[in-house]
Amino acid sequence: MGFKDSLNKERIVDILTNPKLVKRCIYLIIAVFPTSILIGFLVAQFDLAGPGADLAGFNIVDNFISDMGSFRYTPVPKFLDDSCMITAFLMIPCMLYIKKVIDSADKEPGARSRKILSNIAFITMFIGIIGLWGLGFFSEDVSMALESTVWPGFYSHSFFAFYLFPFIAIGGFFIGLVFILNYSLINELFGLELPKIITVLLGFVMMVLTPLFSAIFLINWQITVIVPPSAPFWEWMFLFSVLIWLFAISLFSLNKIRSDLASKQI
Repeated sequence: MGFKDSLNKERIVDILTNPKLVKRCIYLIIAVFPTSILIGFLVAQFDLAGPGADLAGFNIVDNFISDMGSFRYTPVPKFLDDSCMITAFLMIPCMLYIKKVIDSADKEPGARSRKILSNIAFITMFIGIIGLWGLGFFSEDVSMALESTVWPGFYSHSFFAFYLFPFIAIGGFFIGLVFILNYSLINELFGLELPKIITVLLGFVMMVLTPLFSAIFLINWQITVIVPPSAPFWEWMFLFSVLIWLFAISLFSLNKIRSDLASKQI
């Protein structure tokens, strides 16, 4: 890669990690994704999808999250589909910003290992984000239509699910590792005054719960139900665990952005 290409890359990263842009992306993610999941779940309770629809009480034990993206289970599948695609794009600047903040402590002890961990986390999370976008674009209904016409034997929705779950879990694991190994530095970098236990518990969710729920879901889904009650239940648990640490890191980032913007105005 030439010097000019390197400058272009740095310029793109600088644009994407602009604090004002990242702040807007975080607000939009918080406003769009959880809200769409909640509204989509509530709408799925209404039997408005027409004759033959499978709407026997939408719930987290019997229904996968992706079922909210199918007319077989809900009258309005666009809540889930569109929110997944929108959120995937919005997460890219946020991820780059978090990586930039972590890597900024290049003079502190352990900088090399932190950068390696943040690189692994970014790459795996980015692959997971591709899966998130794919789940929205190739919804259950779209995937079934394509499988029966264009791609016989290939169910695209499941293909992207295999990208989303393990790679988001791996990305979360390495972010959690950074948080636990550098809890004091994380407080300093993001301008926080959190007790050690808070950072450690957040790291525990990222390193243990999210990967565990992901593994149980994938095994229950593809092999057999080895951990009751069902594969859908553990998929929902995976989602809830991811939302916990994504929401927490979003608040950390907003605190950092607020502090940086305030200092520039002085």
